[in-house]
Amino acid sequence: THTYSGPLTTGTAGVVDNQDGFTVTTQAPSLTFTKTVTDVTTGQSGATARPGDTLQYTLTIQNAGALGASNFSLTDELDKLNTTAMFVPGTLNLIAVPAGANTSLTSAIGGSKGTGLVSISGLNVAPQGQTGDTLVIQFQTTLVPVINSGSVVLNQAQIGSSLFSTRLQYDPATPPTPHT
Repeated sequence: THTYSGPLTTGTAGVVDNQDGFTVTTQAPSLTFTKTVTDVTTGQSGATARPGDTLQYTLTIQNAGALGASNFSLTDELDKLNTTAMFVPGTLNLIAVPAGANTSLTSAIGGSKGTGLVSISGLNVAPQGQTGDTLVIQFQTTLVPVINSGSVVLNQAQIGSSLFSTRLQYDPATPPTPHT
């Protein structure tokens, strides 16, 4: 916070004083945020997963701009978007996390349904073209053994910071598909 003081003036046009209008131009990092899912049980796409299969989610944050982003966080509450629990409590396992990131709030029994919460803070991504311009986070979890035919298992992560608005991950190439 900066405080400037000076004599009160009328802000007269054409007279430079401390009450003239000014423009501030800001920039924010240009990040892409995607998630893919693989069925570890079969080695196939997660879109063909069956009840009881173990899934591996890969979240990729890539900087497409000239400004880095520092000290942001990622949150993924596994069953937040599902009406009933679709993941087995206690099966969440972090596989890959960027060096220096804080995972202390991640819990295999966290979240509103107790099926897992990925919470990673202290993330930093370098400007495009520099070492560290891409971050990869991977975790595994297991689907419940019984899922009603035609059900869609939803999962969505988000990144956020005080320096940029919250962004949801979305992969338009792999929309949710019903499980049979």
